[in-house]
Formats: sequence, structure tokens, C-alpha cells
Amino acid sequence: MSSLDIKTFLSKIHPFDELGEFELDELCSKADILYVKENDEFLKASSSAECFYIVAKGVVKEIGESEFYYGPKDFFDFEALLSGSYASSYVAAEEALLYMVAKEDFLRAVHSNTKVENYFFLSAAKKLEEKHKSVDSYLVRKISDIAYEQPIFVEADTTIIGAVTRMTEANKTFVLVDFGGEVGIVTDSDLRKKVLMARMDLDEKVGLIASRNIKTIDKNDFLFNALLLMTKHNIKRVVLTDGKEVCGVLQDIDILGSFSTHTQFVARKIDMAKTKEDLKSAIADIDSSVKNLLSEGVKVKHIIKLVSELNIRVFSKVFEWSFPSDIRDDIALVIFGSEGRGEQILRTDQDNAVICKDGINPAELSEYAAAFNDILIWLGYPECSGGVMAKNPYYLKTLEEYKKDIYSMVMSPSEKSFLNIPILMDIKFVAGNEALADEIKAYLKKKLQANPQILARMAGGSLSFETPLSMLGGFVLDKKEHSGEMDIKKGGIFPIVNSIRALAYEKNIDAVSTFERIKELNNSGFIDRVFAEELIEAYNFLLEIRLKERLYKIQTGQKPDNYINPSRLSKLERDLLKDVLKIVDKLKKFLFAHFKLGYLS
Repeated sequence: MSSLDIKTFLSKIHPFDELGEFELDELCSKADILYVKENDEFLKASSSAECFYIVAKGVVKEIGESEFYYGPKDFFDFEALLSGSYASSYVAAEEALLYMVAKEDFLRAVHSNTKVENYFFLSAAKKLEEKHKSVDSYLVRKISDIAYEQPIFVEADTTIIGAVTRMTEANKTFVLVDFGGEVGIVTDSDLRKKVLMARMDLDEKVGLIASRNIKTIDKNDFLFNALLLMTKHNIKRVVLTDGKEVCGVLQDIDILGSFSTHTQFVARKIDMAKTKEDLKSAIADIDSSVKNLLSEGVKVKHIIKLVSELNIRVFSKVFEWSFPSDIRDDIALVIFGSEGRGEQILRTDQDNAVICKDGINPAELSEYAAAFNDILIWLGYPECSGGVMAKNPYYLKTLEEYKKDIYSMVMSPSEKSFLNIPILMDIKFVAGNEALADEIKAYLKKKLQANPQILARMAGGSLSFETPLSMLGGFVLDKKEHSGEMDIKKGGIFPIVNSIRALAYEKNIDAVSTFERIKELNNSGFIDRVFAEELIEAYNFLLEIRLKERLYKIQTGQKPDNYINPSRLSKLERDLLKDVLKIVDKLKKFLFAHFKLGYLS
């Protein structure tokens, strides 16, 4: 086989397609051909890594920490070239023809092209992260990278007219107020509401109208975190610090001027909504923001933080409209599932409940709960097919009734227990009396930790679905209703969510978000940093490709679901998906060993 044939073959494989004409010719001239008979072991674990291999024909099986199959156009083992020896053995699963390039020649080719170099030198997690770097423009920018307002100060005993004069002279819409160690703020809005409308004497001290306990953020923090802080607390400004010193004021307009997606404005629109129509308009803006953020290359794990905060505002608003004010302190509105974990971007279905103080008759609240769910349905939050909604009596009951059900499910588990317990494990407080939600969370955690076999059995659910990778290294696709597609939830998302949730409860971690749970498992030393990074980037990637596919289906008039079509992914995305599914398999094996699932009857 000539180097021209090899060149034709390699030019169609990423990342070799990034090589220039001369670079590719040079690589092909160094390639040799290796023929391997079926069942022949041609590389042994721990042997010196001398060559890089590309499969031209046939199938090669990797035997090591995990088993994996390489078909035509697949390649291995760059990590071995760096470490000096092969971590796995390689056997021809069927007669195979491979191209092999000596270590020095291959590394020279890799270093000749930045894109190829980046591809190979990044781990699976880093490759996933690198995919976003070129477009994650504002997420990687720090507050100090943009222009922000310089601070102006007045003493707390300065007169209001004196403070207004200072603001006018400096052409500011705010002034910081020094209380002798503590800093407050007065804005033009404060002057209108607290002074003009209240007909306050302008010779009064400005400290009387200053807002204290203001939100601060370090000037070297990321712009995204500043936006999230403003969205979460519904404020227009945050005070910037450099160490312990106040160094500036960042206004939403400073950030929003850099973005095409004005999520802070959406938050205000939600809070100002007086009617269902107003709220529906704001929710449409959330959808637009998601599309814009995604098109800008913002990682899904960041998008969901903003969307989660905005959805909480919507739920809180509808709660206020639905339940009379005199009973709100006696109940708690909570959400579950992907909503509870803060990982639902597009509205798929509702997952909510109401916890009542003992002594309250839940039946008397059924009308309000039904109104709550019906308004959400009208706003575009679909009814839960499983009935996980506040208007269902099972999810509208007293604290004591919830505890009784939890006790029964954990201490005398049935098949239904393994469906209902995971729902409660993702509980998140929204509105009302937070102590009620906290008590349920604490009680559930206490009972689960007292019966670890339940957690083990729930963790075992992660092994219920096969990872959709074939023996030949390709994707296993549906051949029936969803022909040519794969269920990415069963194949990747659910195993990660379910596994991490079980591990988090076992380790007494309070976080609800899957991303935060992974971070806390790493912080506790339970999983190492590299594995944590792999899981975070893998989960982000799975959510991203599902979101893109759902948006595509919505745009083409189809019903969004959990199926993706790999043919609509780029070559890089397909490669990354294979990496991700191997990480999912790695997690499954970790879980199997940790919970000793092979010993459960």
C-alpha cells in the first residue's frame, strides 16, 4: 500500500484532517503497515510504547482497566507514548490491518500543528473543555477585563442634599456610604422612593436611606458569577473589592452591554409580572436566552444555573398568586427531579409538591395546589405524566405524613420505593417555610444512611441500561420507533445522575446539583480530581448534545425527547461522545466495586 493510499485514508480522519499538505505527506511517509491475525496479541500491557496505531481494516480489542474495541479509522495509544509503556494489551478481535508510526515520528507530526497537538495532549475531560474555549468568550473574562464604575464615597452623617450633590458632580447614579468600616449604598432609585415620594427632609443624614449588607464580589472573579449574583438577588449593582478594599461598582448595564442575552432583564420582568400574560412573556425570554447563550458557546452547566434561578422566580411568583398569604408560612413549596437539581433547561414536565405543617389539613389546600399546577401548565410547564405535582394528594400532605411514607419506603422497601425515594432525594425548597423542607431532607438522609443497602440497590439502577457502544466501537442505535437514534438519558445521563446521587447521600453531602455533588465528592477525597473533572465535563457534554437535539426537534415541529441522532453531530462531537460513554462505563465499574453490587441478592 502506497503513502498516497495512506494519505487518502488519513485525510478523512479527525484530527489528521487538520494537518497541512506537507505535514500530512511527512506523516504518511513514516507510516508502516502491520497485519495481525485474528486472536493474535500484538501488544502486551507494560511493554515499551514504541508506536502509534491507526486501524485501517478489521477490529482490535483493548484489554485493560476496561475493554474497548477499535474499528476502522479508530486509533490508539497516545497516552502510552507519553508514559513510555502500554497500560493495556491489544488483541485482534478479527483479522486486522493497521498503520503504525514510530513514536518520535508521530510526536514530531503532532507538534507540527497546534490543533492536532491540542487534540492529543488533552485528556478526555480537557478535550471536552477545549471544545468551548474559543467561544466561551465572556465566561473566561474577568470583571477587571471590562470597564466598571469607580467608587465615590460620603460619610453616613452627610446630608442627603450633600450626597446628591456628590453624585451629580461625579455624574453617578449611586454613592457609597461609609458607616465607619461598613459600606452601604444609595442609588437614584432610593432617592426617588425614599426621599421624594416620602417627602423626606433633604437635610436628614444620608445614612438613614442607605442599603446595608450589600453584595460584593472580587474584581478578579468572572463576569458570569457577577451576573449570576445579580440575577439571584434581583439587584442592579454589586460592589467590587480588591482584597478587603472597595475598588469599584459593577452595574448590570456594564455586563449586559457585553452580552446578547439579557438574563438580568428577564429576572426583573418576572418579578414585575402582574398577570399570567406578563409572566408568559418573560418565560419566552428565558427560552430566547437559552438559545442565545448556547449559540455563543456557553457551557450548559453555566446556562442551567441562570435558568434555574429564573425558574425559581417563576415558581415563587405563581406560588404567591395561588396560595393565600395567611397560610404560606405554614407550608413549603418544593421541587424534585431535574428541576430540583437545577438541571432542567427546557420545560419538559413538572415535579413539585407541598409540605404542610402538622395540624394543617392538606385537603383544604387542594384548590390552591390545583391552581398552582394549572397556572404552570398554562405557562408552558407540562403536566407530569407520573403525577408528581402538588395537586396530587400524595404530594400534598403534612410533614408527619411525609415522614411516615419515607420510613415505610426505606425500612420496608418495595419496587415502588425505588421509584419514589430518588424523587425525594433531589428535593429543593422554593417558597414558604424552608424549615419544613429542611426537616424532610434531614429525615430522609438519616433513614437512608441507617439502611445503606437501600442506597446500594438504588445505585445499582445505574447498571440497568447498557452503555450504547458496540463491540466494534460504534454507537448502538434504536432500530424501532427511534430508528437511527440513541436514548442519551438511559445511555449516559441517568447513570451519572443516579450514581452521583447515591454516593452523595452515602457521604452526607447536602448539594443537590449533580455538578456540585461531584465537586463535593472530590473535595471530600472520595474521588480524585481527574475523575471528577472527567465526570463534570462528560455530564456537561451529554446535557449539551441533548439540548441541541431538543431545540432541533422543536424547530422542525417534532416533540423533544431524550433521543439524539449521532449523524447530526460533528466528527469531533462523535469522538467526544465515545470518550464520554467510556467515562460512563468507568463510573459504572467504580460504582459496582464500591457498593459491592455483585453480592446483592
